[in-house]
Amino acid sequence: MRNWLMAPQVLWVWVLLAWYQLRLRLFPAYWNKNLLLGTSLKGDWSAHASSQNPRILKQTLLVRWAASHHVLGNLTCLRRSLVLRRRLAAKGISTQLVYGVRRNILNQFEAHAWLEYQGSIVDSYLSP
Repeated sequence: MRNWLMAPQVLWVWVLLAWYQLRLRLFPAYWNKNLLLGTSLKGDWSAHASSQNPRILKQTLLVRWAASHHVLGNLTCLRRSLVLRRRLAAKGISTQLVYGVRRNILNQFEAHAWLEYQGSIVDSYLSP
């Protein structure tokens, strides 16, 4: 990021990315149950669902940039979506974590996670 005023926000996103990376890898599944299955963090429903919303777009771009410049290795769409959900909730925007699993043509499992706000996709991380 070229704007040095964004440095504290980027640093906080890196901390959250590291926390979710460690939490999902090290802690038993039952410790992460509320994180993955619970309802979204509190927020209001007044923000518009589209990515044209400046508050949603700014946080999405911030998390995407920070994740692409992170040193902890492969930060999957799940980890990025969890961080973005927390960031948006802090701004008063409540989202829902959605994830799915399917078999590909080689009969291997594939999974993907994303956020939705009132039925519209907020983030669109296409690769793990």
